[in-house]
Amino acid sequence: MKRFNIIGSFTLALVATAVATSAHAQSASGSVLIDTAIPPDFDKGRNVSVQEKARPDYDPLGINVGSLNVFPSLSTYAGLTDNVLLSGSNRDTDGFAGISPALRVESDWNRHQLRARARGDFQRFFSTPRRNQNNWDLGVLSRLDVRSDIAVTPEFQIGRIYETPFSGGIQSDFTVLSSYLRTYAALRGSYQAGQARTTLAFDWTNLDFSTINVGNGTIRSQRDRNREAWRVTGQVEYALTPSATVFGQLGYERVDYDNLLLSGAPNRSSDAVRFLAGMNLDLAGLLRGSIGVGYTHRKYDTPSLYPTLDGFAAQVRLEYFPSELTTLSLSASRTIEDSNILGTTGYFDNRIRAQIDHEMLRNLILSGSVDYSHQNYVGTNLKNDVVGVRGQARYLANRRLNLNSTISYTSRNRNGAGLGSDFDEFRVLFGATLQY
Repeated sequence: MKRFNIIGSFTLALVATAVATSAHAQSASGSVLIDTAIPPDFDKGRNVSVQEKARPDYDPLGINVGSLNVFPSLSTYAGLTDNVLLSGSNRDTDGFAGISPALRVESDWNRHQLRARARGDFQRFFSTPRRNQNNWDLGVLSRLDVRSDIAVTPEFQIGRIYETPFSGGIQSDFTVLSSYLRTYAALRGSYQAGQARTTLAFDWTNLDFSTINVGNGTIRSQRDRNREAWRVTGQVEYALTPSATVFGQLGYERVDYDNLLLSGAPNRSSDAVRFLAGMNLDLAGLLRGSIGVGYTHRKYDTPSLYPTLDGFAAQVRLEYFPSELTTLSLSASRTIEDSNILGTTGYFDNRIRAQIDHEMLRNLILSGSVDYSHQNYVGTNLKNDVVGVRGQARYLANRRLNLNSTISYTSRNRNGAGLGSDFDEFRVLFGATLQY
């Protein structure tokens, strides 16, 4: 039987983090404050998506530095939004421009592996300076092959991230004005014996939120959202066939808030457990992905203010390959998230994303996606529904230059007072990337 593909899951984690820190992409992933403890490992090398496909005439060659390959790039973009502050009543149109330098380093070793990245995304609005964003992200991940059956993976990330309309932690009026410094460290170890593999992961995340410039000289503190989370997660997998694996995952999380609420009341420090069971698939020329369902339970330190939350949990990602030129993707999740909205404890964040990538020409890739999130604030009648639709065209002029254009629409509708205003936004963007 072929061994599990460890490298695939690590690469997926890097790609997911890079997407989450992109300010101008406006992806739903930006609302996920804490990443998945153990990245799903379903890629056994039997399928290649449109985005992953090697294009020797257009892929950058990079710079060889000893046993390391270095890939620098520089992206610039400009665009227009018809609702710069995502307001429900006072809509203002504004233009914006940005520059995004990036550096990626990959080792070329027979044993062990090292990957590192550095990236910035500096966005400026023409008439609304408080919407300006300075995203940046640094990350290092390595794999130490202790033995042929034992691998240890340390990882570190730090970055400034801006929230998106898909964030349900605060009122919608403030989401795109909110940013936080995220620091993450993890250590994962895996042991494989025959058809079984066991993984144990420890990780720590610290979130430090910046103040919000509401306007008219008003500053809103977010110090009561600052917190750190410790997690330990174990997972056992068993390969039924080379293409199908079943797994069970159990995790414990401790969340400690740094400060009391701004009102002086106790904050939402808590203990949580989550169990998932499911299957990983990689069927050649057809389908690959991971499906996990289970139960989640969160108990707060002050039960008189914050009742215990529990319920169904899910984590799904599937890719379907109708042809070599088209990839259809579907992802879904259900998690418990803390809310900083007055009168609430937390909410179930239910989200689903569908995407299609099509290689119209070898150097022209078209993509379209739909995101939907339903946020149900437990113990109240408050609900949020957020929809995002996005289309993108990427033209590979040569191995040095890529051009892209993006059109997106986002709508957020609330049910109940205290969640902010309903709004929608139309946005268009054009960009170019120089790479080496």
